[in-house]
Amino acid sequence: GVDFHGEMLVVNVAPACQYFLAKPPSGKGNLKCTFCGYGRPDERMAALGQAIDTPDLADFTYQRLREALRVARDEGRMRHVYLVGGSMTDWREEGERFLKLARVVREEVGDSAYVALGSGALPTDQLERFHGEGLVDGACFNLEVWGRDLFRSVCPGKDRYVGWERWLESLYAAAELWGPDHAFTAMVGGVELEPEHGGWSVEAAIDNAIDGARTLLARGVTPVWSIYWPLWGADHPERLAELRRYFEELSLAYAELRSELDVRVNPDFLSHRSAYMQLECDMDLARR
Repeated sequence: GVDFHGEMLVVNVAPACQYFLAKPPSGKGNLKCTFCGYGRPDERMAALGQAIDTPDLADFTYQRLREALRVARDEGRMRHVYLVGGSMTDWREEGERFLKLARVVREEVGDSAYVALGSGALPTDQLERFHGEGLVDGACFNLEVWGRDLFRSVCPGKDRYVGWERWLESLYAAAELWGPDHAFTAMVGGVELEPEHGGWSVEAAIDNAIDGARTLLARGVTPVWSIYWPLWGADHPERLAELRRYFEELSLAYAELRSELDVRVNPDFLSHRSAYMQLECDMDLARR
């Protein structure tokens, strides 16, 4: 639906993620990102008139979206709009879906808020359409983790249907189109500590994440981290303590890197009053 995170209006009216339904070659399980329960297809789709295999949405979805945007605009606290939704196995069809959504959002919001494209990675020619039509002010395509092998392990659907190289190319194209303060990628901090993804040590995982951040920032892409939420929870307090230590130390190391490079997370995209699990904007604010 349409949801406020402080100053950020999150627009998630598209159908659920197709990676939950896609099968690996073995036929067992699915190709969703391994940490994710967000966007699982269920019976709500029928009630909302959603069809997961088409980029088109029901007319009343656009109508209700317009109503919600007008209410949010008139309320006066909306500074950012984050346009997000489930991935499609055909990235070009996903791009068509988001083009239609972005046109509706821009028509209603105008220049009153920063609009961010939060789809999966998209072909460059489609990004040029978003940019040429002035539909969004920036883009956030979520790698989730840094490194080709880790990406394949944690994000099997993204790896199969888009691929590591094309995902990076899309991020770098966004940075070239909108500028280095307007291309982002969300990362999931700590999933690589899990045994099925290599059981990295805290120190090795932090070194890898910071290497990735340095590489991305050099190409104009700003990563932001959320902490991994494990399913095993309180049953393993020692592992939770390790996860917390990882996230705290990573957040400090990344803050030092941003200070060294004299960059910050663009508050037009993610502000102190709109962050949910991210610490970067708080630490940037404290530094200033």
